[in-house]
Amino acid sequence: GTNTGAAFGIGSYFSTIASKADGYTQKWSHWEQRPGIEIPANLRCLLVARVALGQVHELCTADASLRRPPLGSDNVRCDSVMGVPRQRGGCVDYDEFIVYQP
Repeated sequence: GTNTGAAFGIGSYFSTIASKADGYTQKWSHWEQRPGIEIPANLRCLLVARVALGQVHELCTADASLRRPPLGSDNVRCDSVMGVPRQRGGCVDYDEFIVYQP
C-alpha cells in the first residue's frame, strides 16, 4: 500500500483482519486512473483472497529492505514472510503475510 510504509519490504501484503486491509483502501473518486464509468464516488473495494504462503518465515521486527523472504533454519529460502503481532512479541498489530515477486 501507499498509505503507510512497507515494514517488510516490497511485496504483496495480506491480513486475516479485514479492518487492517480496509486502512489501505481509497474512495473510487480518489483513484487517479479510474475508468470513465459511473460508480458511486464513496465506493471502496477490498479483495478477499486465499493466498498460498508455502514455507512461512516469521519476523518479529520490521525489515523494510526485504525483496524476497529470508532463508529458513534449514538454510533454504522461505516462500513468504509473516509479520508477528505485538501480542506474540512482534512489531505489528495483526498478522501480516507478505509474498514477493519471484
